[in-house]
Amino acid sequence: ELAVNYSTAAILFGVLSLHGVARGYVARARAAAERDGTSATIAYTTLLRTVYGQSVPEREWLARDIPDAIERFAALGDRPRVHITLANDAFFHLVIEDFTAADRTADALAGQLDLASAQIQTFALVQRLALDLVRGEPDLAALDRLEALVQRNRLAHGDALLGEGVSAAARLRRGEIGHAIALAERVSARLAQQLPTTLYTSFGIRGALDVLLAVDPHSARKAIARCRKALRQIAFHNPAVRPSAALAEAQIAAALEDPAAALARARRAAEQAARHGLRHSEGLARLEHARLLAPADPARREQLAAAERLLAAAGSTAALARLRRLT
Repeated sequence: ELAVNYSTAAILFGVLSLHGVARGYVARARAAAERDGTSATIAYTTLLRTVYGQSVPEREWLARDIPDAIERFAALGDRPRVHITLANDAFFHLVIEDFTAADRTADALAGQLDLASAQIQTFALVQRLALDLVRGEPDLAALDRLEALVQRNRLAHGDALLGEGVSAAARLRRGEIGHAIALAERVSARLAQQLPTTLYTSFGIRGALDVLLAVDPHSARKAIARCRKALRQIAFHNPAVRPSAALAEAQIAAALEDPAAALARARRAAEQAARHGLRHSEGLARLEHARLLAPADPARREQLAAAERLLAAAGSTAALARLRRLT
């Protein structure tokens, strides 16, 4: 019980952005679980600690602790906790843009989809589509299944928002513009009711924002402002989301605000992504920077070349295709 309480405290202090205190409780939780010594306690406190660890993100100990928790839950026959830990692992690797590892975990979770809860099915399908969006064409069967799941089930606010936002981006990629806009508007309506704070909902908000910015940003100013406010709030509570939120700020400025401000924000987004080792996000920020420059500007060619290197290294096939249309 003490280990669980310490893990819960780590989450709460993380939400308050008191990360030094949160890390102290992470250490206490680990020590208390090891003193307890039972596999169930060690696994459950690890699962709770990963909620905080994802938000920072704490790469080193998450890479060690999550597989251990999955193995312990499997040995205990605790299938629901195997599922949620696998889902956490996939979201963690999506956040740090290790798409190969995210793919591996998403496949493991997808193999258990028919035995999982509606929430876990939503997470698994979202993760598969998020990976598809990095690489190119979203899988239609997964997309249809996700939308049906959100419509059929009374999902929690954040889970429904997540499913609709990622579906919106996937429909846009497939050229289904009207469908994409309708889904993005549903996300905006949900944000008007309640702003989420959880890390994973940022994927849904980013998906809806991508649609609103791509189709008709001037007529979607209110919806874009809601997405922006929500991303800022999530990034405040979850430092791991800050590079994505910085990129969104640059893209919003490019669509709706002063070009000089957009350039400055694109530079900041690239610098922030580089500090976190996020090649995909840095490549997208540099691509945005290049797009804002005149075709004859030598800096444009430099930014495009840097973006191409980064996106190729990240395996970001879809963004590379977009880049090559600018060259």
